[in-house]
Amino acid sequence: LNLSIPLSKDLYKDVSKLSSVDKQTFVAMVRDVLRGYLAERELVSIRTRAKKKAKSSGIKPSMIENMVDEFRK
Repeated sequence: LNLSIPLSKDLYKDVSKLSSVDKQTFVAMVRDVLRGYLAERELVSIRTRAKKKAKSSGIKPSMIENMVDEFRK
């Protein structure tokens, strides 16, 4: 799938510079940025669901570290 996205000159310059520094093509840099954004959004979603589940289960933030330590034993 090919996609055309209008960019401001400043954004284009910034991405071009960064892609040169990272020795990537412009397109590869944009793909990496989009993948990172999607991964971050998924992580935020997982954290939100986990917080809701913990709260409904009566788990307090102060209890998490002990629970993780017990799980790792």
